[in-house]
Amino acid sequence: MTSHNIYKYFRLLDICLIIYGPDPGIVDVIDKSHFFIVESGTAALSLPDNFDKTPLVSESIILSNELKVIDDPSIGLFQKHKEYPLFIRGLITNWPALEKWRRPSFWVKIAGHRFFPVEIGYHYSDVNWRQEIIQLNDYFRKYVFDMKNEDIAYIAQHNWAHQVPLLALDFETPEICDIFLNPSLHSVITHMWFGIKGTFTPLHFDRYNNILSQVVGQKYVLLIDPKYSSILSDGHDNTSKIINENISDYLIQINIPFYEVVLKAGESLYIPSNWWHQVKSLSFSISMSFWF
Repeated sequence: MTSHNIYKYFRLLDICLIIYGPDPGIVDVIDKSHFFIVESGTAALSLPDNFDKTPLVSESIILSNELKVIDDPSIGLFQKHKEYPLFIRGLITNWPALEKWRRPSFWVKIAGHRFFPVEIGYHYSDVNWRQEIIQLNDYFRKYVFDMKNEDIAYIAQHNWAHQVPLLALDFETPEICDIFLNPSLHSVITHMWFGIKGTFTPLHFDRYNNILSQVVGQKYVLLIDPKYSSILSDGHDNTSKIINENISDYLIQINIPFYEVVLKAGESLYIPSNWWHQVKSLSFSISMSFWF
């Protein structure tokens, strides 16, 4: 099989998984096809030991004094405070992902030859935004480790475990998600957010409760109470009519209070349903979100 055919082979199988969701038969075919992988595709990659190439803040930054901080919450404590956002420590400290996922070599070995949906552009509401299916090695080569390329590219809101089930061994769904699962859901909805410094998600809300856990790097999150929705939204969708990366300055001007936090690896943020939030990666970042 030629390298060109190998390229088409894995791309087709991954597109099926991306569109139709997990399929044990397709995953099994992929797992048995590792001998087709062309090692020369990864040889040209110059990989650092870890993704922490940009300066990181040494401590968590909670910029809003009102944001409650709890350590690995009990069920009772979470139930008592779940109407408002919570900064949570200790929830994911036992995840193998905290160590394994920070190494580029891990990703190249387990999924470098695989294809994923990449959002290219400043944010999903931008007129120049587009989505492409890109091989992970090419994503690393073009967007992560090419210091001359300033394009923003984000593997956003994607369930990697559907394509690479081995990743599910490296994390676990927080117990509180299963206990407080929305009756309209059959199970917790899990997504990964995988991208370079500068990836930006504009102000929006989700209809489910969410625990956002930071695995690699750091992320800035701004949150606003849904009682201000009439000011933030035009009523048509869940994305605010206000698209502004530095929205905090504007919110101060119009007298809307907000929470701010910087999450570092090993920390989590509980975002109640319908709470507005805006997110920006301060470094290369891998996050997990759990909708429940």
